[in-house]
Amino acid sequence: MSFLRRVISRISSAGTNGRKWSIVVIAVTLSVILGAALLVFIVDPHYRYRKPAFYDMVYYEIYATAPGILRTHDFDLFMLGTSMTRNFFLEDIDREFNCRSIKFAASGGTMRDLRKFFDTAAAIKKDKLKRVVLSLDIYPLNKDYAH
Repeated sequence: MSFLRRVISRISSAGTNGRKWSIVVIAVTLSVILGAALLVFIVDPHYRYRKPAFYDMVYYEIYATAPGILRTHDFDLFMLGTSMTRNFFLEDIDREFNCRSIKFAASGGTMRDLRKFFDTAAAIKKDKLKRVVLSLDIYPLNKDYAH
């Protein structure tokens, strides 16, 4: 706090040009920071705060978006797997299991990655998660990657 007081006292004791320059620099810096924060909140590229309202949800990097997606979606079946899981249609799964599902397809994912997704979903949904469907191919079971 004393640092802030020293800065304010130096600005107030500076000449007119120095005071104007300091105020402009501080105002521009705060505007840029607040503008960037507002832009991140509006666009929300990792879906951390809510589902997107004015654009389609695209999961480019599932590792970054996983916590936000799990918090904002309502589901009771968690479909988890590697790249082949991308080919499953959630509408068919919902109809067969009479549920609301979500799928996470970690292309090139290992068992450790899938475990992180499962742990995150279990921690966020707690008792609301009724089923977990694990779809695997041979890659995540490879002993070099499974540890």
